[in-house]
Amino acid sequence: MQITPIKPQGLALRDPHPNGKVTIFGLQALRFIAAAMVVVTHALNREVVLFNPAPMPRQPWTEGGVDIFFVISGFIMVYILKPDSKAGAFWLQRFTRIAPLYWVATAVAFAGGLLLPDWFFGRQDWGFALRSALFIPISPDPGAHPILSPGWTLIYEFAFYSLLALCLTVRRPPFVLAGAIIVLILLSGTLFSRTLPWLGYYAADWLMLEFLFGMGVARLVQSMPKLPWLGLATAAVGLALLWAFWAWPRVPRGVSSGLPAVLAVFGVLLSEPLWQRVRPMRWFARLGDASYSIYLVHFFVVTALATWFAKSPAVHDFLGPYGFVATGIVGGIGAGIAVHIFVEKPLLGLVRSWLPKRATGNTMAAAKV
Repeated sequence: MQITPIKPQGLALRDPHPNGKVTIFGLQALRFIAAAMVVVTHALNREVVLFNPAPMPRQPWTEGGVDIFFVISGFIMVYILKPDSKAGAFWLQRFTRIAPLYWVATAVAFAGGLLLPDWFFGRQDWGFALRSALFIPISPDPGAHPILSPGWTLIYEFAFYSLLALCLTVRRPPFVLAGAIIVLILLSGTLFSRTLPWLGYYAADWLMLEFLFGMGVARLVQSMPKLPWLGLATAAVGLALLWAFWAWPRVPRGVSSGLPAVLAVFGVLLSEPLWQRVRPMRWFARLGDASYSIYLVHFFVVTALATWFAKSPAVHDFLGPYGFVATGIVGGIGAGIAVHIFVEKPLLGLVRSWLPKRATGNTMAAAKV
């Protein structure tokens, strides 16, 4: 299947990448859905702590938004890399895509924790804040999160981008070699997690398998016909299976959630003609431009809102659990969109303007987490 995305014009939610970057609207819509799922996860997690009994239980399966992001990242890397892509330029593009906003958010989290620990994520020391900003594991324990908790996924994303850049120096295209190394990491890390705990971190739950799945989807859709309505149905089935198979006993998350995420990504790719043709669907898809900001920023909103409810019995009782969850979801998404427009886009444009021309000369569609 040949994907020929159209270029959006004159939209506030527009990614500022150079050289006329085109948009796959179906993937943008799915990215927004994935980010919204993560927002719902954290809003419900706080609701069950604030209210007893909590009328709305946790929905752990909505954490599967992360799995969708990982599969999308695998697809996008195949989609954007060219035979003449340079390893250094590619790595610099990826680094400058995720680092600036994450560093700003981490700095805010650290400073806020010093000044108002109850309203942020507690007071942390400089060493922990620095490790949190470096896209490296905080400890060999996969459950250890950086100062801004959602940033744990960026550790995997950054490892994947760095692996592709390394493979680019050895083989073009790099995907077969990168896939083989990912499989080797998963097997070695699983078998020797006690003796090689840091390798075991990257093998945890076989999450990196989802990048491999995404690369496979990119190859598969190249030979598929355009089947818009079947594609939408396939994506819906993928999301339903993500709910049904979440935390399947004795099955690594990279499989139990990764395979449904593959169906969701594959389905929206098959349905791309609909996303391009139907204007309301394109409008909805533009929300996906802000998915990275939503993913990072919503945690500030939900945390501060939870503190407000805990410290204000009148607000707690008046708005109640439904008001808390609704405000957390709408506020988290709204704040993410605002940060995308007023912070992320200008910041990324500024950082990219400092790069050598050869590092920005390749047209690259950005994969946002």
